[in-house]
Amino acid sequence: MSYFKRFTDFCAGFAVFGALLHIVRNFITFKKNEDISTLEKVKDFFDRGNSDDYRAYAIIAIALTASLFIGILLKKYPFVALSASAIPMVLIIDMFVAERIEERPMFYVALAAIHVVGAIFECISRDKEHSFKKLNCTFVAGLVTTFAGGALSLFTAYRLSEMKSLYKTADLETFDITKLTSFDAELFNLIKDASGKDVDATQLIILAVMFIVVLVVAMFIGEIFFIDLAFSAIPLGTIAYCYSTNVFLPQADMLITVALISTAVFFAATLFGTKLKKKDPEPVSAPEITNETVEQTTESTEA
Repeated sequence: MSYFKRFTDFCAGFAVFGALLHIVRNFITFKKNEDISTLEKVKDFFDRGNSDDYRAYAIIAIALTASLFIGILLKKYPFVALSASAIPMVLIIDMFVAERIEERPMFYVALAAIHVVGAIFECISRDKEHSFKKLNCTFVAGLVTTFAGGALSLFTAYRLSEMKSLYKTADLETFDITKLTSFDAELFNLIKDASGKDVDATQLIILAVMFIVVLVVAMFIGEIFFIDLAFSAIPLGTIAYCYSTNVFLPQADMLITVALISTAVFFAATLFGTKLKKKDPEPVSAPEITNETVEQTTESTEA
């Protein structure tokens, strides 16, 4: 593991420390004068109905810690560490846009981004060292993040359909949205704001197809990185356009983060990447001349 990767892991660990410090500091003063058990206090503290969303800081700490452990345990496979580092980045961006991180949000965004950059750098370094004879880490990381973009698009389309069905049957006056996950709650609120009209998954399906096309093209042409980069910019540009023009695209913040990481990987590969070494053909060795061969040649000449 390079020193730069260790530094970026330290930055991620510092973000974990900041999140845990925020949780502990606020937990000490939370319902200090109320006579309730510690377990009930913990449940109330992390309850989604709490105005101060401490659950967001717990998610940050858990996601970054998991990414660090995966990166350390599987340090021989840096593309796995890169894939793992993308998860907390996506989650933090989503919580940042939803304004769930109330205290120093850019602190966590910046450190999570540095963590991803370190993983990309590690992939490129391993490729330059030719650590793998039959595997290009940066290229594989690009494929994995592209696949993640397509999978997230399809998953969002599926959950959107489920929330549309729930919206039609739910009693909005008594429905408790806190029973839903944060992901589903965001989709439910989008449908509610649109009054259930003109809300479909068309854009998500189109986006998923784009990611699949990028994945197929990249696998077909292989390590021609600038072409991979050009194709990976298509879904990124599409999401950016939808995001800037207010075209309905649920979870656009998460999708654009995944697409940006995928494009960044192929961009880094285009500028600094190294292709796999092709094995040189083995030289044909001359036949070994022995005394027996000389005797046979002499006999055949005399005959």
